[in-house]
Amino acid sequence: MKNIDYRFKLLYCLAIILVVAGHTQGGSIRLFENWFPLGGLHIMLFVFASGYFYQIESNENVLYYLIKKIKKFIIPLFIYNIFYGLFSNIMINRGFYLSTPLSLKSLFVDPIISGHQFGYNMGSWFIIPLLMCEIYNICLRFILKKTSIPEIAYWLFNTLLGIVGIGLAINGYNTGWYLVIVRFLFFLPFYAFGTFYKHTYEKYDLKIPNLVYFSIIIFIKLLISFFLLKMPYYTPSWCNDFVDGPLIPIINGLVGILFWFRICHILSSSIGKGKYINIIANHTYSIMMNQFLGFFLIKFIFSLISQYTPLFHDFDQNLYHTDIFYYYLPHGQEFMLIIYVCAGIIIPIFIDKIIDLLKEKTNKLLSSRK
Repeated sequence: MKNIDYRFKLLYCLAIILVVAGHTQGGSIRLFENWFPLGGLHIMLFVFASGYFYQIESNENVLYYLIKKIKKFIIPLFIYNIFYGLFSNIMINRGFYLSTPLSLKSLFVDPIISGHQFGYNMGSWFIIPLLMCEIYNICLRFILKKTSIPEIAYWLFNTLLGIVGIGLAINGYNTGWYLVIVRFLFFLPFYAFGTFYKHTYEKYDLKIPNLVYFSIIIFIKLLISFFLLKMPYYTPSWCNDFVDGPLIPIINGLVGILFWFRICHILSSSIGKGKYINIIANHTYSIMMNQFLGFFLIKFIFSLISQYTPLFHDFDQNLYHTDIFYYYLPHGQEFMLIIYVCAGIIIPIFIDKIIDLLKEKTNKLLSSRK
C-alpha cells in the first residue's frame, strides 16, 4: 500500500487555492495575504514539492524518468493547448478578443516561450520551467552520481544559479527565449531546496517548537518589510518585477515555503485526509489548466442574466469580450469573487472526471476487442 504524505495533500490543496485566488483579484480570500502576498508564492510551493519528491534512485534510469515526465507534463500540455487554441478561435469569431489568433506558433512554440497565448489556459506557463528543473536535476545528478556531494552543496549551487537568473531578468533579459531561461533559473533554488529539505534539513526543522519557528519567520518578514518599506510581491510568470535585487525574491520565497509547510504539517493530522482536500489536491494539473474556463462560465451566466432579465444591468459587455481578467461583481461586492474561485476549482475537477471516464471506457472497449 502506498504511503501517502498528507502534509503535501494539504499543501497542494492550499497552493492551488492560492493560485486561483491570485487570478481572481484575491478571490475575497485573506490567508495571511498581508504578510505573504500571493504573487509567485503559490507556484513556489509546487516547485518545492516537486523537489521534495525527487527520488535519488531515479538516477539509475534517466531515460525512463525523462519519458515519464514528458508523458505526465508535455503531452497533456499540448493537447490542452490545441483544445484551447480551437476554443479561442471560435470565441474570436464570436467577438471575444481574449487571446492570440490560432497559428502553428501559438500552438507549438508559444506554450514553451510564454504560455499565455490563448488566455484560457495561461496557468500552464509554469510547466515548462518546472520540467526543465526536473531534466536539469536528474542529468546533473547522473553526471555526478559517483561523487559524494552533500545536498546542501546542490542547493547552494542552484541558489547561485537562481541569483544569476534574477540578475539577468533585472537587466532586461526576460523576454522571448530569455524568459524561458530566467524562469527556469528562478525555479531552481526552490526545487533544490525541496530535495535538500527532505534528505538533510527536515529532521532538524521539525524539532523546532512552533512558537520559536513562527517567531523566526515573522522576524525575517519584519526585517524585509523594514528595509524595503513593503512586503515583496513578484510575478515569476514574466520575471519583470524583481526590483528588490537578486537575493530578496529567493529569501522571500523560501520563508513563504517554510511558513505554509509548517502550517500544513500542523493541520495534516486533523484535516489532511479530508475527502474534499484530497479531491482538490489530486486535480491540481487540471485546475491549473482549466480555471479560466470556470471563470468564463460564471461571466457567461452573468452576461445572459444581464441581457434577458432586469438584473445585473451594470455588467460590462465590452470588458467581458476584451479583458480576461474582468470579473463582474453584483453590487460591487468583493465577496462575490468567491464564486469565481469555486468555479475555477469545480469545473476543472469535473473536466478531469469526464476525461478519466472516457479513458476508462476506451480501455474497456479496446480490451473487449482483443
